[in-house]
Amino acid sequence: MSIKGVKFNQLQIGEPEEADYDLGDTNSFLSTHANAIPLASAVQGPRIFYGHRFFEQALPLLHNEAPLVRNLENTSGRSFDFVLGEAVGARRSKVDGVVSKITPDEIHLKDAEGKSHVQELYNLFPGNRKTLQHNTPAVQLGQKVAAGDLLATSNFTDKEGRMAMGRNAVIALVPYKGSSMDDALVISQSFANRTTSDHAETVEQEKDDSLKLGKNHFVSLFPKKFKQGQLDNLDDEGVVKVGAILMPGDPLILQTRPRSFSSGNQNVSRLSRSQRFVRKDASKAWDGDDPAEVLDVARTRDGGVKIFVRYQSPTRPGDKLVLRAGNKQTVSKIIPDDQMPRTESGVPVDAMLNQLGLPSRENASSFYEMLLGKVAAKTGKPYTLPAFLPPGQTWGQFVEDELKKNGVEASERIYDPAEDRWLDNPVTVGVAHVLKLHHMAAKKMSSRGQSGYSMDYQPLKGGGGAGGAQRLSGLEMNVLFSSGAQGVQKEAVLLRGEKRDEYWRQLRANRARPDLGKPFVWDKFMALLAGSGVNAKDLGHGRLRLVPMTDHELEARESVKIQNDGIVDLASLEPKPGGLFDPTLVRNGSWGHIDLPFKLVNPAYEDTVKTLLGLTGKEYEELLDR
Repeated sequence: MSIKGVKFNQLQIGEPEEADYDLGDTNSFLSTHANAIPLASAVQGPRIFYGHRFFEQALPLLHNEAPLVRNLENTSGRSFDFVLGEAVGARRSKVDGVVSKITPDEIHLKDAEGKSHVQELYNLFPGNRKTLQHNTPAVQLGQKVAAGDLLATSNFTDKEGRMAMGRNAVIALVPYKGSSMDDALVISQSFANRTTSDHAETVEQEKDDSLKLGKNHFVSLFPKKFKQGQLDNLDDEGVVKVGAILMPGDPLILQTRPRSFSSGNQNVSRLSRSQRFVRKDASKAWDGDDPAEVLDVARTRDGGVKIFVRYQSPTRPGDKLVLRAGNKQTVSKIIPDDQMPRTESGVPVDAMLNQLGLPSRENASSFYEMLLGKVAAKTGKPYTLPAFLPPGQTWGQFVEDELKKNGVEASERIYDPAEDRWLDNPVTVGVAHVLKLHHMAAKKMSSRGQSGYSMDYQPLKGGGGAGGAQRLSGLEMNVLFSSGAQGVQKEAVLLRGEKRDEYWRQLRANRARPDLGKPFVWDKFMALLAGSGVNAKDLGHGRLRLVPMTDHELEARESVKIQNDGIVDLASLEPKPGGLFDPTLVRNGSWGHIDLPFKLVNPAYEDTVKTLLGLTGKEYEELLDR
C-alpha cells in the first residue's frame, strides 16, 4: 500500500518502508498558532506562515467573543481556541475543592482534606505589546469546583475561558467607492466601537542629574503651561498620582532642565550672564489620543520614575484588522451606521472587503469561513472542524452542502442608503472572526522630514520617539539582498538613513534632485583614519587599502600646530587661545597637529613594526621604555 509523505521538501507518494517518521496526528503538521487558523488545508502555505503571527500581535478587545468557525484539536476533541484558553490567561482548578478566599491576586481553594491550594491571578500585569493581562474571577466564595473547572477568565478569553481576541463581523465582499482598494477595509462606526481595544503603556523617566522636579518649581517658571485642573492630578514632586484620569495633553511629570546653547545661539548667553542659568521646559505629558487611567507610579532604584497607564482605543482609520487565515487589512474609512449598506433582510454590514483580495492570495479558507460563519450565526451552533478533510472530500463541497442543508444563501442583495438604491448584482455576505493588531495608526506615524538627526547625520533611533526612524533588521536586509533588491538597500542607507535636507527640499519643490553621493558617516570614517595617520586608498567596490602616511603626505596637508591643551574657558565659554577649538588655528576643512615630546610608533602599526623587527611584545615595550 502506497502512502503520502514529504520527501525532499515535496509531497510525494512512496512505500511505507521508506518512511523515517510517522505523524500520528494531522495537528502535528502545524505549529500551535497555525492550528488556531480554521480550515488550514484550504490556505496556501506561505499565507499560513503569515497568518499564524496574528495571534501574537492581536490586542484584547473590551467586547470580545469566540469565533464561530474553529479548528479541531484531535486529541481532546475540543477546539484549539478552548485548548489555548489557559495559554492566554484563563485559570482552571487543579483539584476538587471549595473556594475559600478571593483577592485581586489569588484564588484560594480547600480540598476534601482541608488542604489549601492557591491559584495566582494576573492583576493588571503589563505586557510588551502596548497592553496588559488581567484575570476576572468566575467563581464565588463557598462555591464547589471540580478539577478542570474555570476559576477566572482573562481579557483574552470569553466567559467560558476560551481564547477570544476578536469579534465576529458581517462582511460583504464588495468594493466601496474606491475606499476598499487592495488591502483597504471600510467598516461601520458601531463595529469600530465594538472593536475597542484595551491598552497599557509605561512612561519612564530615567535618572538625570540635570533635571529638576517639583510642581511649585515648574509653575513658577511656566505658570500658563497647564491649567489648575491638570495640576491637581500631580503630587508636590510634580509626578502624576495613582488613579488620575488623564486627557490628551495632561502632564505626567513636571520637570525642567538647564538651557543648552549650541554654536548658533551662544551669543545669547554672552549678552547676559543670567541666561546661562535659564531652565527650559522638560515636562512629559500624556500623548495618547484617548483618556487614560494611571494604574501605578513607581520609583526606580536609581531615582527615576515609571508611570503605568491604561486606556481604551476604538478602531480608527489606519488601524490593522485581520482575518485569521492571513488577510491583513488597513481601515481606510469608517461610515456612520445609517449610511452603511445593509442586506435585504435588514442586517447592516460591519465591513466591506475587496473581493479580489481572496483569490489573489489563494486564500479560500477566509471565504469558506465567512460562509460557514453565516450558517453558524443563523443556527447558533459554532463549527469545530479538522484542519484536513478525509480523502475524497473537499472544503468547497462541504461548505456548499452546509449552505443547502441550513437554507442559507451565499449571496444577497445589498441596499446602499447613502445612494438610496439597491446594488445591481447580489453580493457575497458572510460572518468571519476579525482580530485587531497592535499596529495602531498613531503608533505608525512619525515626524521625519528635516529634523531628528544625530551628530552623524543619521536619523534618531526608535520609531516611537519624536523624529525617530524605524530600523531595518539584519534579517530584513538579508531578505532584500537575497531578492536582488540592492536599490532598496542603497536608498535605505543613502537616503532614508541619512540627513538629506537639500534632497527633500528639491523633491517638494518638484525640481531635479541632487546626486546622493557618499554618506556622511563614510566621509567621517575616512577623516578619522586620516587623523590617525592612516592613508586609506579607495580601491573601489567597497575595498580599502590602509597604509601609513608618509612625511610627504603629512606635509601636503599643511596642518597647523596646536599650541596648548586648552579647550574652553568655563567662565566665558570662549575657546581658549591656542587650544584645540581656537578658530584662528583650526577652521573648517583645515588640519591641526600636536607635537609629541618624543617620537612614537603609530599605534595602528605596532604589530607591523614588531613583525619587521622580530620583537616580542615584551621586547617592544622594553624598547619604548628606554
